[in-house]
Amino acid sequence: RSASEADGTPAAGNQSQPGVPAMWSTLNAPNAVKLLRTAGSDWRSGHVLDQPYRKHLLVPGDLVLHQHISEVICRFQHAFDQHDWAAMRACLDDEVFVDYSSFRGTEPSRVLADEYVEQRRRQLGHLVMQHNHSNLVLSSESDERASVSCNFQIYRFERDGDRYFHSWGTYEFGFVRCPVGWKICSILQHLLKNQGDPTIHGAF
Repeated sequence: RSASEADGTPAAGNQSQPGVPAMWSTLNAPNAVKLLRTAGSDWRSGHVLDQPYRKHLLVPGDLVLHQHISEVICRFQHAFDQHDWAAMRACLDDEVFVDYSSFRGTEPSRVLADEYVEQRRRQLGHLVMQHNHSNLVLSSESDERASVSCNFQIYRFERDGDRYFHSWGTYEFGFVRCPVGWKICSILQHLLKNQGDPTIHGAF
């Protein structure tokens, strides 16, 4: 290996951005998740990071994963709003652990993805909705598993009326990597506040 390869300096002809190691310029989706997962070093100083700091550091592979996970959550929420039940099913693993106990008072359970989607179709199909999420924080457990937490805002309106029922809180999503991409395998809801008339929601 040349001296430039050893210290991370881009070799001649490499189109890396200034200050970025050459290997980062060749990232693609499949290998980016693995990049630097176990390296544990700060390439700018050569300092080996201790475990507590590494846990909260987003390296380039994590940034790609963060984008993929965020996109799945966006598609999942958009499916609620558009009543696109096939798109919702496509975001889910075949079986999903769900915990809506803080919202519905029901016990946590494992349900088939098809059953989960059918329940939402029956309970929410008559409502006009908007689902938003923010402050997404990624925790990568392995190359095959990841979890995230995020805030949520859900706005629900009667289609032909003035009543509404809105909710705010946080979600914890579990993800598993499948051959076709990342899928949601668990959903844990922490309710902060409801506002409005809950009787318009089919779960009550």
